[in-house]
Amino acid sequence: MSSKNKEENKVTTSSQLYKNIKAILTESRTRAIGAINFIMVEAYWNVGKLIVEGEQRGEKRAGYGDYLLKDISKRLTSDLGSGFSEQSLRILIICGNPDFHQDRFCVPLTDRIMEKRR
Repeated sequence: MSSKNKEENKVTTSSQLYKNIKAILTESRTRAIGAINFIMVEAYWNVGKLIVEGEQRGEKRAGYGDYLLKDISKRLTSDLGSGFSEQSLRILIICGNPDFHQDRFCVPLTDRIMEKRR
């Protein structure tokens, strides 16, 4: 094999190796993002469930719910940043409340979370 052919072979091997490595890393990043998203959905579902079971005592609405949500929203936003408005917490409550598990948005999420826990 000539020196030129050896060099071309090395370049081809290097290119293929690079493509394979890049494919592995790209796929891993995509899978990691999906896993992180699922973990956050599960966390939000658990927050809603906690509010319903712990603070609302299973009722669809706590008697002091407006104050409670306002307080929790303010404190979470202060400690953790944006994304915890009262409206966002109300959405979490819907998904965390067993009475609402048939909601078109919540069913796929709650099914996946419950399946993962088994």
